[in-house]
Amino acid sequence: QRRIAAVASLGVVGYGVAMIFVLYGAPDVAMTQFVVETLTVLLFVLVFYRLPEFKRYSSRAVCVRDFALAACAGGLMTLF
Repeated sequence: QRRIAAVASLGVVGYGVAMIFVLYGAPDVAMTQFVVETLTVLLFVLVFYRLPEFKRYSSRAVCVRDFALAACAGGLMTLF
């Protein structure tokens, strides 16, 4: 259910952007945004509906180690 809620919130944001396009006088861009957003939300719902439930295959220690390694690599790239 959380996946579907995430897709729904993504759709709300996309339709909000389309409404901003309408308010700023770009109806052609707004219509394109409405169509693309509708198709994207439909495809995401169809794909996420068929996905299996999320399962954790790694232990908590492995997840913490991976997070620390990723944070160090990200920090190093930021410094460079």
